[in-house]
Amino acid sequence: MITKQEYNAIRKAWPVQKRDGKLLEPYQHWMRLNFRLRYFCKYVDLFKGHDVVELGCNAGMYGYEISKVSTSYTGVDISERFIAEANVTKTFMENKNVYFVCSSVKEWCRKRRAAKLAGEAIPEYTALFASFALYHLSDKELAMLETDILPSCQLVVIQTRTAKRKAMSNHNSWKFWKPKQVAAFLARSGFESEVVMGPPKPGNASSGPNFAEIIARRKTNAGEG
Repeated sequence: MITKQEYNAIRKAWPVQKRDGKLLEPYQHWMRLNFRLRYFCKYVDLFKGHDVVELGCNAGMYGYEISKVSTSYTGVDISERFIAEANVTKTFMENKNVYFVCSSVKEWCRKRRAAKLAGEAIPEYTALFASFALYHLSDKELAMLETDILPSCQLVVIQTRTAKRKAMSNHNSWKFWKPKQVAAFLARSGFESEVVMGPPKPGNASSGPNFAEIIARRKTNAGEG
């Protein structure tokens, strides 16, 4: 897990952003997501030796941890601001096989398809991670994920809500991404899932688990050696 000294060094290096003509201090992502990040770090060794892609990588907080054990790491996010911050985070990572892409999942997959048709080599990923991101994807993007990314994956780890929340206009379906629905979605691509419930939100123990980790591994056929 990132130390306070490491966090402060990265935070000071993050670019100051403008919004509506006003200067904004860098968004303190690590502090905001510290609750989920601490829990996630229990499972980070699952990515050891994998070529990992993260969808909705934000400012690279999870990538910072994943890259410590992975062979390579690629983070994709549609936000220019997040990717600018992620590229600062990248300079603090020891793993040099780290890449951040500013793109929607749809355009990213389209460019991969175009490159493949042109005979260019494109990276294949053996593991996928997403934290509270899949419900931002359109039905088209989910279909692209199934056909273009999941076939090469052996491991998928998803953080998601444990209960339905109020619908939001920029979300595909909050209901669909409850843990059992995520597991059902991954089963279509040949994965067996384990759902691990996270702790309640601090100070609100009576509400039950605030999120869940879905850890999915590709099924193996009986008798394979």
